[in-house]
Amino acid sequence: MDSVFGLLDRKQTIKNAKQFLYEYRDWQLEAARFSFSLQSPMMDGMPKAQSDPRHTRQEDKMIKQATAKMECELRLKTIQLMSSIDDQNAFLADLLEYRFINHYTVKKCCERLAEKYDLGYLAERTYNDYQKQALWVFAIVCPRDTLRAKKVRR
Repeated sequence: MDSVFGLLDRKQTIKNAKQFLYEYRDWQLEAARFSFSLQSPMMDGMPKAQSDPRHTRQEDKMIKQATAKMECELRLKTIQLMSSIDDQNAFLADLLEYRFINHYTVKKCCERLAEKYDLGYLAERTYNDYQKQALWVFAIVCPRDTLRAKKVRR
């Protein structure tokens, strides 16, 4: 496995995964915004201006909402898949969920992880090491190829 992943720039891949997960909240808000703005078309019998027959404004909203929901689901399902691999990856998946999905502070993440996994105490420095590992695994497991940065050959 090292030969395959050895071609990847670990530092950039971790950075990409972190940015990708930080975007979860934006996609979540986008999905909610379009849910709120979608409504049934009004049928009052009055003639309307001609519109592009290929798609309507309402259809565009539905497409944007579906895209936003899909982006959220991609992140959630990847974390869920990580969790199902083994106990170590379940710990890493919980770390990502607490930090990037639930938006807990690092301190709160440490407390929750220590409590859930009976660790007694989890130092923030140790947490940062685990977070890098979790982001790496997330990037490897996620089907979005753009997360995995290739090493630049010189």
